[in-house]
Amino acid sequence: MKLVSNKNWFDKECCFEKHELREISNQKHRDPLNANLREQYHDTLKAYKKLLNKQNNKKKMAEVNKTISSVVHIGTAIIIEETINIVNKLSLK
Repeated sequence: MKLVSNKNWFDKECCFEKHELREISNQKHRDPLNANLREQYHDTLKAYKKLLNKQNNKKKMAEVNKTISSVVHIGTAIIIEETINIVNKLSLK
């Protein structure tokens, strides 16, 4: 199965879930009075949306953690630099 989305959080699991949803949707359109297919479609759609939200949130959290990590790293570098400056000022006196 080919990944057609350019969203980097849309992985194979999302692709398989989408494929399953499309298959059930096609069956539902061929037999619109079948209550079992309609219920199965509704459950699959709900699971698909839940998976997309989970994957998207996971990607967003990874970006936030990366940003926080870089800020902490920069903050640590600034604190170390300030400490060195204070030590140098004290040693010069």
